[in-house]
Amino acid sequence: MQMVSAVFDLYGSPNPDLTAVTLLVSRLLAMEFLVRSSDERGDYYISHGSSGDDYKIMANEVVDEEGRYNTEEDFAEYPTLLTVNHSPSADDVKRRLSGQAEIVFLRRTTFSDNEREYG
Repeated sequence: MQMVSAVFDLYGSPNPDLTAVTLLVSRLLAMEFLVRSSDERGDYYISHGSSGDDYKIMANEVVDEEGRYNTEEDFAEYPTLLTVNHSPSADDVKRRLSGQAEIVFLRRTTFSDNEREYG
């Protein structure tokens, strides 16, 4: 049996308002998010847990020198994305977010220690 060492969950929201989605997620997960900005992503929100986990709320659509595109093309109907990475409580996060029309679970990717690549 392989032990899972990393969980990456992706959620989407039909609401394009990053601030409104962040306020909802912040309330549901009882955590604070900080706003950040990058040339590629524009404004996004980030929070770090005490176990090395991180949470990001960002626009699906980005604009660069090649034009506009969705980073998650399979989920283009969700203009706002939430990523939950390396969370030891990913199942609890999923439970707390479930049932919200504004937040939809999209995908879970897991890696075991022997599947992870180190750079």
